[in-house]
Amino acid sequence: RRGRGGPPRPPPPKPMTPAKITKERKSLVKEIKKKLTPVKFYEHFDEVSREVKFVAERFPLEVAELVLGLGCDPKAAGMLSRTFHGTQAEEALNLAPGDLQGSVWQKGGAQPGRRFGAQKPRRLGSIPLSIESMTLNYTVKSQRMVGSIICRNNGSTRKRVRGDSDEEDSSDVDFLRLIRGF
Repeated sequence: RRGRGGPPRPPPPKPMTPAKITKERKSLVKEIKKKLTPVKFYEHFDEVSREVKFVAERFPLEVAELVLGLGCDPKAAGMLSRTFHGTQAEEALNLAPGDLQGSVWQKGGAQPGRRFGAQKPRRLGSIPLSIESMTLNYTVKSQRMVGSIICRNNGSTRKRVRGDSDEEDSSDVDFLRLIRGF
């Protein structure tokens, strides 16, 4: 009579389809992008790496194994961890170069060698980010993926201002007007 009582056991879970795996990876990337949105990146000598922490709840074990590149026995392991560097992180998340974007700002305040008085901070535009490193921790029992990603802007960007031209510099235009008498 031992095995008869109690609720019936649920059937074993079905293996995930490639479309479902892709969807779960995209949800992780979406969470990372959501956390990157308010972070300010700066240009030139103010440029520093930024660390962003993120959490993905109810993340399936099969997808975690694929992202981490590790196999696990759910009964034996309590937590899976891995650190990625550079392009390894982009490959783990299926990111193309330039998929992660950040906002570039010019710092405000009084700056030596600049205009008189203090300036307000200005948003200069968006810029692609490069991943320096990414650490992922997956807890098997709670199906929770926790991670941190360290990003840096790839280069400098400058918002186009009215009057900017690809062909000529504005000082050249003024010089030509002076010579021609316009």
